[in-house]
Amino acid sequence: MTTFHEVQHRMKYSYPTAIKGFWGAIIMALILLFAGCWGSRQAGVKSPWVPRSAFALSFVLVLYADGCHRKATEDEAFLSRDRELSNRKHAKMQAHDYFPEEVKASKPEELPEAPPPEIPLEDLAEQMALTTTEEKYGTSILIACPRRTGKSNLLRSAMHRVYQRWNGQVDFFVANGGKDDETYCGLEKTNSYLFAGTDETIDEVHNRLERRTEYTRSYRGFPTIQVLDEYNQILAAAKARTKVDRALNKTLPKECRVAEIDYREMIPLKTGRRLVTGPAKFVIDWMSSHSAFVGDVDINTANRDSVAIIVMARGHLREAIDKVLSNKLQVLTDDQLRERLKTQWDHHYDANDENTVVALTNLMGQWRLVKLPRYPDNQPEIHPFNAPPITVKDDVVDPSVSPSFTVDVSSEEVKPNIPTECVQLLQWISDSPDKESGFIRKSVISQKWHPHRKGLKSDDFHKVLLKLDEMKYIEYDQSTPAKVKVLRLP
Repeated sequence: MTTFHEVQHRMKYSYPTAIKGFWGAIIMALILLFAGCWGSRQAGVKSPWVPRSAFALSFVLVLYADGCHRKATEDEAFLSRDRELSNRKHAKMQAHDYFPEEVKASKPEELPEAPPPEIPLEDLAEQMALTTTEEKYGTSILIACPRRTGKSNLLRSAMHRVYQRWNGQVDFFVANGGKDDETYCGLEKTNSYLFAGTDETIDEVHNRLERRTEYTRSYRGFPTIQVLDEYNQILAAAKARTKVDRALNKTLPKECRVAEIDYREMIPLKTGRRLVTGPAKFVIDWMSSHSAFVGDVDINTANRDSVAIIVMARGHLREAIDKVLSNKLQVLTDDQLRERLKTQWDHHYDANDENTVVALTNLMGQWRLVKLPRYPDNQPEIHPFNAPPITVKDDVVDPSVSPSFTVDVSSEEVKPNIPTECVQLLQWISDSPDKESGFIRKSVISQKWHPHRKGLKSDDFHKVLLKLDEMKYIEYDQSTPAKVKVLRLP
């Protein structure tokens, strides 16, 4: 039985050939008849077989062409009937709703796209604590967000998690460039805290950070963490202090001028060194800023890959993540990933939900959107860690500690037999770059340390120097009070 596809094939190739063959045979028959008759006359041949042979050959060609033409005509009729029956059958099936809905869809691309996945829940405070446990996780962190988005609660939770993991053996230093009423798990009451939002204390901040930068040379056996809250404000205070010192030196005699230090340049320089070399020795910076653009906190392109970034949003305070996903800050440079995260952000973020904090981060992984658990406003207090004294190995002294002294007093608590003001002054002296010579001018102490001690009068300041002289920590001669000789530390 002839199939439908066989008929189609014959209609495509046999029918045109048959038509051409039909007309070709007719023309050939006429040519043969004419040639046979003309040839016989020219030769003078009277036999009738030549024209008869030409006529017979032409007749055979005509019969063959006619047969092809009839077969092609039959195939065309068969194909037309089959197509008509197929159309009737298809119309009948459609009338009885035979086809399912998914078959009736016109085009696959018109189907609705699957919604992006939900934003998962991740505990970033725990991940921040993990960066202090293994070298492969080690990294410094920049938290970028507007106020009232949960940054302080995240910082406090991370500090407490690290404190628990290391059983209290963590050397914290907190420099706060924001409001002086912020809490840091009780460290704000200790010598491990400095308010850095004013130019009056920026020299102490610089000295502390400079010494802690030296800890990147060798592992101390425990984490060293610098919490630089509102780091952009700290840099602003550093710039202001540099201007104040330059203006002050212009009014002082040459022998009384203070050493001019460009704090605005030196603090980011030391920070950059810690960002690159610190994590391998568990010297880690936790910085916060109101902008996710690393240039706003003076982190250059070379150091950008050494910092993990957490951008936070809550409720209508979403502009920080909006700027990153719109590529205005050039932080997330993968265009395809950024577009995918933007679709997830637009689809699932609820600006009316004031209780849920959402973060965009690359901490310990690829860039992603996560929801944060609700961290408590207050955490249990943590206590400063008394760092052990320096050790001498193979006649080599640890270069991170000055050889003039034998203990690290960066986080010492006030000892009961020494007045508080005396310990604070000794701490300031240990951080001062002028201590290397063994002498510090009283005018320098008066200008840089005394004004920062609220409630300490000039007479009390004189008594502090006398008390330290009496206890043989310094040598202070009242007859020649221009210089103070440093003898030792407690």
